[in-house]
Order: sequence, then C-alpha cells, then structure tokens
Amino acid sequence: MVMKGPTISLCDVNTYLRRNAFDLYVVNEYTRQLIGKGMNVLEVSKADIKELDSFLASFSGNQPRILAIGAGTVIDAVKYLCFKTGGVFNIIPSALSTNSFATHRNSFFDKERGKVSFDSVVANEIIVDFDLIKQAYILNKFGLVEIASTATAQVDCDIAYQQNKETFSSSLRERARKLVEDTQSIMAENIARKDMLEKLLHLLLESGALTRENGNGRMVSGSEHIISSYIESEKPCPHGMGLLFGIMVASALQDNAGYPNKHVEIIVELLKKDLDIRTYVGTNATATQIINALEKVRPRTDKFTILDIVPREQFLEIGSEVVRNYFDNL
Repeated sequence: MVMKGPTISLCDVNTYLRRNAFDLYVVNEYTRQLIGKGMNVLEVSKADIKELDSFLASFSGNQPRILAIGAGTVIDAVKYLCFKTGGVFNIIPSALSTNSFATHRNSFFDKERGKVSFDSVVANEIIVDFDLIKQAYILNKFGLVEIASTATAQVDCDIAYQQNKETFSSSLRERARKLVEDTQSIMAENIARKDMLEKLLHLLLESGALTRENGNGRMVSGSEHIISSYIESEKPCPHGMGLLFGIMVASALQDNAGYPNKHVEIIVELLKKDLDIRTYVGTNATATQIINALEKVRPRTDKFTILDIVPREQFLEIGSEVVRNYFDNL
C-alpha cells in the first residue's frame, strides 16, 4: 500500500505559529528563535543514531502533535518521534536541501555503518514560507544536488537490471528519468529566485513521491548515496556536499565500467562548475578528509550498484583521483 503524501500549504511562518499550537516544537539552532517562550521545545543538532533515546525522552505522552521547523536532521528526529509515539506532525522546512519532508524514510548516522535508514511515517502537512527558505541559499543549492543524484541512481538501476539482480516498475523509472531531465534544466538557474525555489520544491516532492510509491528510495538513491553516507559520517557536512562527491565518484566508476550516461555527464559538469558549491567545499573540507572517508565505503546488500561490480582497489584509485582533481581545480 502506497503511503499518502503530505498536504502542501503556503503561509508566512509567524502567522502560522500564531494560529496553531503543538505539544512539541522540534527546531535547530537557527529556527529556535521563531518559537516563543514557555513552549515545549526540542533542539536537534545532529542525526546520530545514539541520540534516538534522548529524542523520545523529550516527550512522554501518547499521540502528540509535533511541529518540525528545520531541514533534514530536524525532520528525521520528528519522524522517529511520531513513529514511536503514534503522533502526527507538520513541517515548516527552513531549507529545500533534501527530500526528507516528503518521504516515510528515516536516516541516522552510525559511526561504523555510515548512514542507517528505515521506514517511519509521513508528515500530515508541509507549510511553505519561501521568504524563510530563501535565506538558506547554499542548502537550497544542495537540494539541487539531492535531486541530481537521481541520474547516477538510475544508471545503478540499469546495472542491477542487466545483472539480473533487481526488477523495477517501468512507470516509476520513467518518472525518475523525467525528474533527471527537469532537474538538469534548472541547475544553471539562480536558485534564489522564487520561481526557481517553487520548481525545486516541486522536484523534491516528486522525489519523495517516488520514494513512497516504490516503498524505498531505490528510484532516487544509488551508489552515490552509499558513498555520501560514509563521507557525511566521517566528515560531518550537509547531505548535499557528501552527495556531490558521491555523484562525481559514482559517475566516474559507471563510465569506466562501460555505463556512460549523457544526463549524468552534463549534471556532473554543471556541479563541478557551480561557484557557490565550490566555495563552500573549499572552505569546509579537504581532499584528504574525503579520500579517508572513501576508504570505509562498502557495497550494501540491499541495493545492487556499481559498487558491487568494481574491484575495491579500482574504486579507491578512481575515487581518489576524482576527489583530488576536484580540489586541485578549486
């Protein structure tokens, strides 16, 4: 049974908060200031699997009404809370950085296993305030990286199908291909413009819908997400920054193994040239940190990808070269 998606509403964040009350408000350090004094507030700073018990300790009742104001880390915490307590939740996204606000999947970091994902619940409503969202400029840029990763994920689907490892819904695959094309068409646009944020929101919602309808993230998540999970665990960073390297490494591996794709090639070139992303990465990471994370990357038993057919020595050689070339050209 396909999970129903959330309702989408447009509303100024302050107006919404005045008109609606919740049992618990889950925020990050930036959105904490939006909540008035005397409210029950949980501030979340990291999505570490060791924090799950502390999330539950923040609310002792059953079936709470919870409001999440933030991005991926905050949203994952709220999903887990509602999954365990039977609560319902609404989301005011502070950035369009991932598709997590539109999916039923939870992701948390484990130092040994990288990112651990599992099913939880879907939001009741997403309240969109573009004036709030546009303040998170670089995170919105990373939202483009999130949906761009569908390109390498689809190549991994081709590989899994050709290797007789998995079968897929043809209609969902067609929608995923359309998502790649639509993403490619806006990657060079000014993401600060409201019309571009509206398109980004639509694309992330479609990415979330593909995840819900497929039952998992396979349509939009492949080897690039596996690689990214280890990078994010080793070098805490926005999901999109880890995915940037995941996409570039996955693309090089796929091309080298005889699975070139024109959409992937164009997307990788656009990502490499993005000045905002280049500036952020150059300020917040080093080639050594990313290469060290690659040392820990392992294929996943539940997702057949290019990582399953490329020898480990070749993966490390190609991956390290991709990372060094990126930093050398910053």
